[in-house]
Amino acid sequence: MYVGWPREMPLPQEINRARSPSGMSMILPPEWEAVALAADTTLDDGLKLRPIADGKLQPSIIVRRYIAAPDRNELTSNTFPTIESQPFRGKPVWYSKGVTRSEYLHRFVFDENGRWFQVTLSTPGPIDYPGSDWQRYLETFSSADAPASAPGAASTAPVLAPPASAPQRSAPPATAKTLES
Repeated sequence: MYVGWPREMPLPQEINRARSPSGMSMILPPEWEAVALAADTTLDDGLKLRPIADGKLQPSIIVRRYIAAPDRNELTSNTFPTIESQPFRGKPVWYSKGVTRSEYLHRFVFDENGRWFQVTLSTPGPIDYPGSDWQRYLETFSSADAPASAPGAASTAPVLAPPASAPQRSAPPATAKTLES
């Protein structure tokens, strides 16, 4: 459980990369796990990265692929009232931040090779995203079409199974965890 934020997170390690059934991936922070997310009407499969230890008010990262290109105007809401352009992985993306009763959110929506993705960071306290330790982890995102952050490095993180209600894209390992969205 995160009672106080670690002053500094270690650098991302390629061996901790987790992949979704469709191939998108991200490096997990130490002592985190990744679970597969089910598709819905707007978003295809995805990953939820979270600390292994249970606790209230913990950070998380959600990575999703859109089924179709999103409408920028439909991405605004009470939680995300504005969208601005911000660099993410060296390219301008749609960025929005918001606050709920229990979390601070940073959402990035972007096109990569004709496919649209959403990466959302949730923290229990405010952070200055650019230059934060979180930025190093979020920017390890890779679509199935893009190379991993360290090509050729072996990964021991499991390829996660999609939920039973989602179409199977590959043979899942027997011990993979799933989470309905």
